Amino acid sequence: IFTSIVTQTIILLYLFDNDTSWLILFSSSIGLVIEIWKVKKAMDISFIPEPPYVKLHYKQSYKSETLKYDQLAMKYLQYVLYPLCF
Repeated sequence: IFTSIVTQTIILLYLFDNDTSWLILFSSSIGLVIEIWKVKKAMDISFIPEPPYVKLHYKQSYKSETLKYDQLAMKYLQYVLYPLCF
């Protein structure tokens, strides 16, 4: 879940750097806000004084079937993506 926020942020910064149309910047910004909302909905976020400065915990409501299916999907996705990267 969290990696989507990182990639959306990188894409948005790239679009800002290249003087992209306001319509595309607006839609990408809305997408980033939605991704942040999804993370806040599924995880408890706490800030700590030592690195990495942010601690994430799954909320109890997310730890049921949803987490199990997410982990299973990531397992199969790794089998497809890792050979494509190397």
